[in-house]
Amino acid sequence: MFVARALPVLAAAALALGACSSTTYTTIPHPLHVGQVAPNNVPFENTREERRRRLPGGSLTDEAQLVSLTPEQICLRVSVWATDIEPARADLSTYSIVLLADDNPGTENTPQSVQLEQPEYGQLHGVRRVYAGGYGTTATSHMYQMTQQPASICFANGGFVTPSTTHLTLELRGPGRTTNINFEWEFSSSVR
Repeated sequence: MFVARALPVLAAAALALGACSSTTYTTIPHPLHVGQVAPNNVPFENTREERRRRLPGGSLTDEAQLVSLTPEQICLRVSVWATDIEPARADLSTYSIVLLADDNPGTENTPQSVQLEQPEYGQLHGVRRVYAGGYGTTATSHMYQMTQQPASICFANGGFVTPSTTHLTLELRGPGRTTNINFEWEFSSSVR
């Protein structure tokens, strides 16, 4: 049984940068023990932004999947959203992308490759808050131009993730404090 949970936590790296972020995680069997990666999907939901913009639930969801994990390489697939108001949010070149493992504290693994896939586009009707002078804002109708940018990201393993690893974290550290996105995989069958 695979359990997906979303819990807000302070990421240590974000504290160093002075920004708060959330981590979303799922639990799967350790791929190095079972010889394959179990189906997994780690959604990073932005329900507060959806409510504020009056957009349908799930429309502002980033996602990550662990695709493969071998002694040589770790590959993931991510997908991040952007709107016409913040188009750079889906530009993965603006993020510092790192992989962290609990048995390698203080060590950050950086990508060997980031392969962008074809983005998906759409429109959603919602509201946009516009500064109205003084301390107020007003909500105006807005047709959001949506982008969902998927990409495949691969890292060298070479002992970074071992059979004793219990947690693997992918951090997308954006240029602004609201664009730090963390995904975590907990391995249920790690051996210490």
